[in-house]
Amino acid sequence: MTKQAIWDYDHENDSIFLYAADAKYEYSIYPEYMILDVSSENSIAGIEILDASLLFRLPKEDLKNTVKFHADISISKETIKVNICLGVAASGREIEKCTTSLGKMT
Repeated sequence: MTKQAIWDYDHENDSIFLYAADAKYEYSIYPEYMILDVSSENSIAGIEILDASLLFRLPKEDLKNTVKFHADISISKETIKVNICLGVAASGREIEKCTTSLGKMT
């Protein structure tokens, strides 16, 4: 992602959105439980995580208090692997949870 990233959690749909405000969308990649938007500069411009509370095994209320987010994305000609860790403030402390998503390039 470039420069300023915008973060949002949709409680009703249980989706996390993280995207670069200055990126121009070109196409999407669909690993398990995620949508990765790729920019016209061929970099990741946005990440949408579906069913976030299930993937991270956290209550939806805790996801509203996300304080840290880190993603490692590996793309080859055949596959894509996304490792995402986030930290949430809950009960006066920070809890870190991680998940991995895999997909095939088409």
